[in-house]
Amino acid sequence: MSVPATKAAKGMFRYSMRLVCFFVFGTAGMVSIGIVLLAEPVVGYYHDKGVIQTQESRVAELRELHAQQEELLGNMDNPYVIARAAEKTLKYRLPDTAEPGEAPARSWPELEEAIAQVDQPVAEKSSDRLRYYAELLAEQSQAKLLLLILGSALVVVSLTFFYRRR
Repeated sequence: MSVPATKAAKGMFRYSMRLVCFFVFGTAGMVSIGIVLLAEPVVGYYHDKGVIQTQESRVAELRELHAQQEELLGNMDNPYVIARAAEKTLKYRLPDTAEPGEAPARSWPELEEAIAQVDQPVAEKSSDRLRYYAELLAEQSQAKLLLLILGSALVVVSLTFFYRRR
């Protein structure tokens, strides 16, 4: 190899290394800035998503209840329809009219337990790492500030030292 070819190869290697360092440092800096800026909106997104899912499940329950009420209204001739509707929707139990020697009116503990479980809010089960880290970062303002400063410094370093025109 001649001397000019060696110089050209070294110059190309240096240029390639500068380009790689520019991309690595610049990308790391921009990613850290993006993470800081998007942490709170991501937390808000997951919160809104949970609220929407809860409301959708509640709407589905109400639609089912409406269908059951329509069915009960279609059977108004049945004398036990009003008693069942009062027990299910209003949670009102008619007083027992049984005589001391007769069997008491039926009670449904399983039904009451199921109705109580429906009224409880659904606990969110999330194993999403992005949500966990976004909530963690959104709570720590000092960490956000530090990450923003370090990301900006990486971008400045990459632009200052590795982005040179020939």
